[in-house]
Amino acid sequence: MENLPIEEILKKVSDVFSDWTAISSDIYEKEGKGCFEIFTTPQIVRFDCYDMYESDLNSLIDILIDFGCPLYDPQISERFDDWTDR
Repeated sequence: MENLPIEEILKKVSDVFSDWTAISSDIYEKEGKGCFEIFTTPQIVRFDCYDMYESDLNSLIDILIDFGCPLYDPQISERFDDWTDR
């Protein structure tokens, strides 16, 4: 299994959400827009999101797509990776 460039991913998250308050290196919030927490291992990046707008959720998805990481939605047990087969 290949390791992810975790530091690069976290830097991209920090850049994209630069107008959000970083409570710590893995928790971001913005009044009226919700919050998210990041969990990582060498092969996994997981975002736990609370009360966020769809556009902000899509920004998180786009960041990981840029690193070749498809979305897995545990609420519906589906992996969105059709684009990886091309």
